[in-house]
Parts: sequence; C-alpha cells; structure tokens
Amino acid sequence: MAVISLKVHVVDGRGTPDRVLFQMHGFYSGQLQISTLGPIIDPSAHYLVVSPRGPLKVGDEDAYWYDRGGEGPEGQTFLTALDSLDAALEEVCEERGFRREDTIFLGFSQGASLALALSLRDSDRPRPAGVIAWSGFLPQIDGISYDWDRAAGLPVLVQHGTKDFMMPLAQGEKAALEMQEHGATVSFHTYEMGHDVSVESLGDARAWLDAVYKGTPLSTPLR
Repeated sequence: MAVISLKVHVVDGRGTPDRVLFQMHGFYSGQLQISTLGPIIDPSAHYLVVSPRGPLKVGDEDAYWYDRGGEGPEGQTFLTALDSLDAALEEVCEERGFRREDTIFLGFSQGASLALALSLRDSDRPRPAGVIAWSGFLPQIDGISYDWDRAAGLPVLVQHGTKDFMMPLAQGEKAALEMQEHGATVSFHTYEMGHDVSVESLGDARAWLDAVYKGTPLSTPLR
C-alpha cells in the first residue's frame, strides 16, 4: 500500500508541551478547523497540537481521508490514509523528540474511525496514551487486523450527538461497547446535537484530557 506524504499543521508557541495531540479532521473538513479545538481542550498546553490534512482534496481548503464504499469505507483509500497517518506521526515524534506512547489520538467523523483503527490495529509500534472519538465508528474492512490486547486499559473518550443523522448514534455506541468489552477504560457521552461538537462536549473533553495527563483517566461506561 502506498504511503502518501501528508501536509501537517503544528500549533507552536504554546508553553513547553511534553506530549502530542494528534488530530484527524472529518469528511470535507480542513485541518486548520480542528487545530483550533486543540488549545480549547488543552488550555494548559501540555500537548503539542498536530493536525495532518487528508490526502483527498475538495477545493482549496477542504479535504477528506478516504472514499466511501457500499457499506462503509472503501478499503484501499482507507488503508492508504491509515498508513500515511502512521508515518506522519512517526516523523513528528522523531523530529520533535516526543514518544509515540505519549500521544493522544483525536478524530472527528472520518478522523475518529482512523483514530480508533490506528490505535488498535496489529502493529509493533506502541499504542497511544489515549483516544478521543467524536461522532465516529470502528471500521471493519478487509486488510485491517485488530490486536484487542492493545485495548486493555486504554483510555478512550467517545462523544456522539443524539441527533446525528450523518453518523448514527448507534455507531458510536457500538464502538464504545466493543472497546469496553475488551478492557478499555471507556468514557461515553451523548449530547443533544447533530454531527458536531458543542461547548458542553468540549468541556468534557478538556476534563478527560487533563485526567489522562495526570494518570487518572475518567470512566463513564455504557452499561
């Protein structure tokens, strides 16, 4: 599978971060939009905010990660995006002197599916310190093998809108439950909103991220 060099935006000049917040935007969205959310959920600047841009472009500013097939992601473009993100993260950590295992993966919509897949897929690279999945799902496609041992004890925040008609709430619930059943420390929250983030959801993400940084991850199980 070909690896594409991704355009990566880094939010510099915020204190002296010692970890990485690796953010993946959604479908037809720009990396700069999601970059603005990093400082909101990390006001103490513990994390270097890193936002790669999807390889598939729409106009001058918007982009996306993979094409959609009949019942989910189209396999080839999804795997290309996944491998390219993996390589981009390795490059950032090496160039900036960060450890991959101190990275938080954050994704919205398409980005959330990639964040979850990247954290769980069978790999000899360290798993992240935690995962934030906004309005996403856990993809099941040919070519991805999940190592569920990687889920044990992994802090995971799943947030979803109850009025999300682009990505039904059931998808977020399914992903959270599957992670929980494999031992992840899951914090699951729903909000009265659509395919979006809100002031309330960002506040909860801020509290979760701060708790993970302090080594006391929050847990709000589904059931």
